[in-house]
Parts: sequence; C-alpha cells; structure tokens
Amino acid sequence: MTPNELFQAALQLRGTPWRVVRSDFSGEPPTLEIGLDFARGSRFPCPQCGELCGAYDTLQKRWRHLNFFQYRCELVAAVPRLRCPEHGVHLVSVPWASEGSGFTLLFEAFVMLLAEQMPVEAISRLVNEEDTRLWRLIIRVVKEAHAAADWSQVCCLAIDETSSRRGRWYVTVFLDAKTHRLLYVAEGRSSLAVEEFAQALVAHGGDCQRIQWVAMDMLHCYAKGVFLTKTAKSQFVSKNSDLSPRRGAPTAGSAKR
Repeated sequence: MTPNELFQAALQLRGTPWRVVRSDFSGEPPTLEIGLDFARGSRFPCPQCGELCGAYDTLQKRWRHLNFFQYRCELVAAVPRLRCPEHGVHLVSVPWASEGSGFTLLFEAFVMLLAEQMPVEAISRLVNEEDTRLWRLIIRVVKEAHAAADWSQVCCLAIDETSSRRGRWYVTVFLDAKTHRLLYVAEGRSSLAVEEFAQALVAHGGDCQRIQWVAMDMLHCYAKGVFLTKTAKSQFVSKNSDLSPRRGAPTAGSAKR
C-alpha cells in the first residue's frame, strides 16, 4: 500500500469521487499536506434540489486536520462548483468537512471534546490555532446543536439567576430538572426572561402546558413570568426544596426562599 492509498483509507474516501493524489511532509516546523482531487467526469448533487450536475469550475480550499503524530496536518483540494439548471452555481460539499469550515469534522470533534474540559486559550496553545478561530468553531457547533435540540419531553424545570461577569450583570438559567440538561440562558433576571424561554420551548417542540412543576428562586419577576406564560400547570417549589414532585408542594404564594 502506497502512502497515498494509506491516507485515502484513513480518510474513509471509498465510495466517493475523491482520492488522495499527493502527500508532502516538509517545511519548518514540518507539516503533512495531503492533496485530494476528484475523478474527472464526476457528478455531484445540487445542495438545493439534489440533481446530479457536472463540475463548472474549482476553488482551492484548505482544512486543518488532526495532527499526524505530533506534526500539523492539512488537507488541500480543488473543490468543484456545479451549475444547476434550476438553482445556479453552488460549491460542492465535501465529505470530510462542514460547509464553510476551515477544519475537518474530526478536528472539530476533537476541539469540542477539549472545550468541555479546558479553557479555549489552553486549547489554542495545544492545537496551535488562533483562539478566535476556535471560538467561531465552538459557537457555530453549539448553535447548530441547540437549533436541533428536541424539548418535547421536558416536563420539569429548574430556574435560577447567576452573574455572568463582575458587577450586576445577570443571566437567567433554565434546566431540565429531570435530566439536568441546560436548555436556555436568557439575559437579565425578569419575567421577560421566562417569556423568552417559553417561546424557545415551543420552537423546540415543547409545550408550556406539559410542565408539571418548576423549581426556582421565588423572585417576584420569575413567579410573574411563569404565571403569564402558564409554564407550570400545577406546582412551584423553592430552589432549596427537594426537586422531586410530591403532594403538598409549596405554591407560589407559600414558598419561601
């Protein structure tokens, strides 16, 4: 097996029009550069309608990949643009990267794994990338994951405020009280924050009428927001109470901080 065949197998390109045509390990510090190309005459699906179209022209693209041992690795390819009779000219999607990203999917997954455990500045030093690029990556991936989240099974909420920075700069945090999953963060600590969450809940397939109980700091603004949005159909509990729903749980009028 040649080096190009080895890299092609590692990138899992079998069954695609793409193949590794060159690999170069050079520079100071050394960098592995893997060149990819598509078979001439290949047809690609239009991203709008899926109709197979031929290449119109190509654009040179580069992606940061996982390191090759301790050395930086980058993929380089001339990505075809196709001309769809109905939707015009579009850049083809490649199987190893998200649309518009300068990183491969595997590199993105590695960064997101690190982001759960360490600051972005530390990740930047570890992977030798500018932290601004990493922040753009993290924000995009989080937004995509949040947009696709399904809240249809949410039935119990925990609401509290916290300071997001020094001074009186607060945010309101909403969690699924059963799974402890963070659902939403709204600026401020007012009834508007609860109303904002209620709209997001519906947008993600949830139902305010399905919420059985809410555990929260009994600030007047939060109680007002829950009342106005009818977010809880039965019970409130204070944030210091046992979060298990039970008979005789304190109501909004009787719960104490």
